Amino acid sequence: MSKDNGYIPAIILTIIVLVTTGLLALTSGLTQAARDEQAVAAANANRLAVYPTAGTFEPIDLTQYAAKNPGVTEAYIVHDVQGALIGYLYQSEFRGYSSAVPVLVAISPNNRILKALVLENDETPGLGKKVADESFIGQFVGLDTTKVYTVKPNETDKTLLDAIAGATISSTAVTRAINQANALHQLVATEVK
Repeated sequence: MSKDNGYIPAIILTIIVLVTTGLLALTSGLTQAARDEQAVAAANANRLAVYPTAGTFEPIDLTQYAAKNPGVTEAYIVHDVQGALIGYLYQSEFRGYSSAVPVLVAISPNNRILKALVLENDETPGLGKKVADESFIGQFVGLDTTKVYTVKPNETDKTLLDAIAGATISSTAVTRAINQANALHQLVATEVK
């Protein structure tokens, strides 16, 4: 009778796992630069969609504002190609129905919302995703950043806007994200002249 060599398949499987892990790590390392470039290109495309005439986006250090505005993840001072100030850009997010809903908010030097853009999110297709539609997000254009907005009629101390029917949580998330950007803007605008 031959002896059972049960350890040989385990050794072969271990070698396969080690080689596969090594190849995945190598592939990840080789493609990291390209993935980083794609992420920067996508971020720039979103910024330029909001500010098509921008020449530069000067980052604002958010560390001093983090405690008061934790939902604002990025902020920029926007200059045109000649270097003149044309506005501010904030990326803010607030928890929606499925996950955080990120929003880019462009604000003019005279404290008006120029444009808002809802970024990729996990809200419900066909319902919560409608917050990206112009019929909803467009109502923020031209609004004063010194005011606080809501989609809930019972919040009488705030300026009421229309929510997406059946998607109040997603509508609230976008509204609160924009309110967060507006609140941070009030602090930043006083420091930037």
